[in-house]
Amino acid sequence: MEPISTLISPIEQAGLWKQGRSSIDAELKSLWLDNNKARYLGDTLRKGIVLATNQVTDDLPGFSWHQWGEAVSVVWVDRYNKLNLSPDYLEHQLDGQRFNGYKVFIEECVKVGLVPGPLFNTVQLRSGKVTDHYTPEEMSREMQKRFVR
Repeated sequence: MEPISTLISPIEQAGLWKQGRSSIDAELKSLWLDNNKARYLGDTLRKGIVLATNQVTDDLPGFSWHQWGEAVSVVWVDRYNKLNLSPDYLEHQLDGQRFNGYKVFIEECVKVGLVPGPLFNTVQLRSGKVTDHYTPEEMSREMQKRFVR
């Protein structure tokens, strides 16, 4: 297993969220953030740069545990050094047994108190979504404190 994402800045998250969405969708969501006293996050969403065309997340900037430093996503690297992103991927062991590395990863993480995230390859420190713990205004204030220098 290799980590592929740990701490993701709000501006990076903004770019990820905007992938596969129209500029009108992005502006409407930015206005929604502004109206919920999350002005920093609204401005961040406006500045986010899209790097691809496929939709990859529904988490707005500040709404992912990755921005809080409380999540990690991993990728399974097989014995041939190939990345395998399928949740159903089965690796072969030397003795012929097959196992699902992602399933083993999640099981071991749960044993030490981590919480499975929304994706098969992600774990986080807290259960639920960020919105279960903070308002948009609180998220915006905390992200600005953490990421604006």
